[in-house]
Amino acid sequence: MTSETTRDACLRAYLELLAERPDARIALTDVAAHCAVSLAEMRASFASTGDLLAAFFRATDRHVLAEGGRMRRISPARGRRSACSRC
Repeated sequence: MTSETTRDACLRAYLELLAERPDARIALTDVAAHCAVSLAEMRASFASTGDLLAAFFRATDRHVLAEGGRMRRISPARGRRSACSRC
């Protein structure tokens, strides 16, 4: 696997495990086994489950920011009534 493919596989495995149990119960060895990579190979990209979580948030931010420009063009907020009665 390339390092990028390994990173993606590890992140996907972590998220799958996170859907099953809390982060505190997920070890790097669990993630490595789930995505069939060695622990050493995984540690080359992620030193902790916190690193995996941070990578997920960064990827989510990139996706949202990339889509944000497109969404503003599709549905501009201008002219809409505010949902807040005080605004």
